[in-house]
Amino acid sequence: MARKADAHKRRELTEKAFLILQERGPQITMRDLAAALEIKRPTLYWYFSDLPAVLDAIIELKYGELAAHLRERIDPAAHPVDLLVQLIEGVVGFFDGQEGIILLLFQFWATTRTDLTQVLARGREFIFPIRELLVRQLEHGVESGRVAPCDAKAVVDLVFALLDGTMVQRITRGVDHRPVFRLVTSRILDPLRLAPDATVDAGLGGFDARNA
Repeated sequence: MARKADAHKRRELTEKAFLILQERGPQITMRDLAAALEIKRPTLYWYFSDLPAVLDAIIELKYGELAAHLRERIDPAAHPVDLLVQLIEGVVGFFDGQEGIILLLFQFWATTRTDLTQVLARGREFIFPIRELLVRQLEHGVESGRVAPCDAKAVVDLVFALLDGTMVQRITRGVDHRPVFRLVTSRILDPLRLAPDATVDAGLGGFDARNA
């Protein structure tokens, strides 16, 4: 019970720390963070060894939320191409209004000893099962004649790469992601569809990759 209580408290502190770090930036000290969290500094150190550990907990929390968000919105029974469109809509919908997590990550990378590669690797651990599902369904689609012959892994990785890059460009250069995903959907994904199947839920995150 004590361990479960500690996990709950750590999550609560992580959520609060995320909001504080968004406002105060990565230059905040552990002393100031403890004060902002309204806890004693030894208590903060009990849960987090240093600021990079706080960031690591935030990344774990947010990627976990993203993975859960996608699992709720990706329908394995849908046409394999629709799954990829649902992925796009799910990721865009999740980060809409939460762009601060990306900005915070780069701020920490620039100003602290945080290992960005390690942080991103942790994020991939949460996304990997979803990627595997998408690859498997696309491969099955090719075998069943519902999807045009293609390198399923390359297609899925391309979509993930475009999502990652566009989300970053959205923060750094104010890029409008909608034309990018319209192009990806119309020129890359839709031509792979050889047989009609389930329709895409256009309500995911308030974004429709075809009609945005």
